[in-house]
Amino acid sequence: MMGDLSFSSDGVRGLNESTARIVSACARVGSYAEAIGELVVNSLEAGATEIRVEAAPSALRLSVVDNGHGVSRDSLKLLGAAGASSKGLSDGYRGSFLAALSSLASVEVRTRCASGPVLRKWLRHGETFFMGDEECGLLEPGTSVDVWEMYQNVPVRKRTLAQAELGPDDQLQASRHILSVLSL
Repeated sequence: MMGDLSFSSDGVRGLNESTARIVSACARVGSYAEAIGELVVNSLEAGATEIRVEAAPSALRLSVVDNGHGVSRDSLKLLGAAGASSKGLSDGYRGSFLAALSSLASVEVRTRCASGPVLRKWLRHGETFFMGDEECGLLEPGTSVDVWEMYQNVPVRKRTLAQAELGPDDQLQASRHILSVLSL
């Protein structure tokens, strides 16, 4: 059993659930630039015609705001849960990104559908901290995703991203490249 830290007869041991989730999430969220790219793809899949990206790679913070169709209350309840996806089975493992990202960072989603209230969900370490209506926020339909404290619970990954060869300028350049490919 994964949660059981006992060893098998040949020395293999299972990771606890939290560690296993983080290891899996690191494989899914490979870089800061990849995080931006995945969130922009989500915006495009939501029918967005305008997408604003704010990037602060030195702080490992980012924000993606779109004018897509928004996320319904029922869908927002599932957003960020392991195994929940709006993607079809033919899309492979796509759809697991927000669950992985929320295991490695704080993620706040604000969304509004055409005829509904502004909804907010805050995820951290794979758990929902808050979900509910918000008094103010988006006036038009769409979604905003804010990410901060990226890799805070994975010091090795955070240090690696801070190294000169993967510094903020390189991460920003990689993000620009991904955005230029997506815009074609």
